[in-house]
Amino acid sequence: MSKSAAKSRKRTRLLKQARVLAGAGLHPDGASVVTHLREVEAFTEVRSWLEDVRFVHQLNQICARGQLERSRLP
Repeated sequence: MSKSAAKSRKRTRLLKQARVLAGAGLHPDGASVVTHLREVEAFTEVRSWLEDVRFVHQLNQICARGQLERSRLP
């Protein structure tokens, strides 16, 4: 497997993990998801993947939905 393919798979896995964390309703916003993952993943390239403004906006929306769904649980 090439380095670029491995990097692409790692990026895909990490972004999926961020979306799952956001959807769980445990984080107030995308920034806290990014902070959490930055502590887990210490690579410089990871920061650029996670700090994309459009992606953080998407995480904010997912967090809001996750919190709403969590608040509806008994």
